[in-house]
Amino acid sequence: MKNALAVDGDDEFGSSGPLSTFYAQDLIRFGIRHNFPDAVRAGEKLMLETGEKLPREVAMSVKNYMLKHSDAYYSREAMERSGPLDSAALYRSTRKTGV
Repeated sequence: MKNALAVDGDDEFGSSGPLSTFYAQDLIRFGIRHNFPDAVRAGEKLMLETGEKLPREVAMSVKNYMLKHSDAYYSREAMERSGPLDSAALYRSTRKTGV
């Protein structure tokens, strides 16, 4: 998935740019709206590869989705299709910090 957005080896549209971050968040939102856990998991995986953190609103949406649809999100079939996912890094620094 790392090179899914790369065009002819051009890194400008690779998985580290703002374009792929936009598509990853859009994929997550699509999965939540249409109750498609594979899309949510794939979007999380793409966000992990970009190294970016999820915005707080998206992170809260995913959390609420996981709570309401835990049977589908954590199903064996969804995990087999999306592969292993260690998404703790996405959510670690999304809470507000007082300065």
